[in-house]
Amino acid sequence: MILPWSEIKNYLFRATFTFRALRSRNYAIYLFGMLFSVMGTWIQIVATGWLVYRLTGSAYMLGIVTFAGQIPSLFIAPFAGVFADRMNRKNIIIGTQIASMILSLALALLVLSHSVEIWHIIVSRFFRGGEFHRYTISTCFYQGHC
Repeated sequence: MILPWSEIKNYLFRATFTFRALRSRNYAIYLFGMLFSVMGTWIQIVATGWLVYRLTGSAYMLGIVTFAGQIPSLFIAPFAGVFADRMNRKNIIIGTQIASMILSLALALLVLSHSVEIWHIIVSRFFRGGEFHRYTISTCFYQGHC
């Protein structure tokens, strides 16, 4: 079945209408940056879980490590938005990214040197909560500036 030209033209118009937000340079940079960032975050979460299970063979310890990554959300989340509003957002974003990079690098070095222990992973997940980064990014996005 061959579609009439009017239907094809209508479909093409809808496709350009759908992606019109990408015409904004700032939004395109933000979107593609976040795509790679979120992809890297999920790769790290899966790899950390895999490492924990290979080290311990325990689903319980896997749950403990996952919970350690969520603990900061319980205590820091109520204050992170206020902190992001009152401080320099650009410095918060840069600082949280540097801290996350250092934690990831330290964990990678421990894994590569075959000296990683489960408590290293728990501490790393606890301090890599990301609440300040998450709320600061969303504040920058909604207000349009950092």
